[in-house]
Amino acid sequence: SLPTGLERQQLHVRIGRLLLNAYPKDEIVAFLAVDHLNQGASSIVSPTERLQLVQLNLSSAKRALEKSAFNRARDYVVASLSLFSDGLWGIDYGLALDLYTTGARATIVEGASPQMFVDKIILHGQSLQDKIPAYTTLMYFFGWQNKLGRSIDAGLDLTRLLGENMPRNAGKMH
Repeated sequence: SLPTGLERQQLHVRIGRLLLNAYPKDEIVAFLAVDHLNQGASSIVSPTERLQLVQLNLSSAKRALEKSAFNRARDYVVASLSLFSDGLWGIDYGLALDLYTTGARATIVEGASPQMFVDKIILHGQSLQDKIPAYTTLMYFFGWQNKLGRSIDAGLDLTRLLGENMPRNAGKMH
């Protein structure tokens, strides 16, 4: 008989674990293993193991970005978000910041809006240094979309956070 939904998910997790253990240094197998783990993610109940899966997804997302597989990179980030959602910020701030920053990078290079990721970074970022990449990502995105006014607004928001108040319309120089 065919496995039930839960049994199928548990089977995917088992396959993913076996692949990771059998071929720990093989990059292609790592992608395959993470894909299996993601397919069975809802059957993973251990917070520690869920956190490890977030780390594996982040690593896979970064490798996918290096290979210009932007869609795949975003998919790995989104899979991680389903494991903890906003709760990850309180569990592992550095991991959450890295994950959302990677998500913003992955979406911008495929031409999609990084706003969902940027908003979370701005909301949860503990320091200005942590938030700067979010603002610069918005500036690049709006610039590439030829929405120069919005790009300028993002830049002005950042300069205000840096302590400089620049007017939106500075006027013409003579």
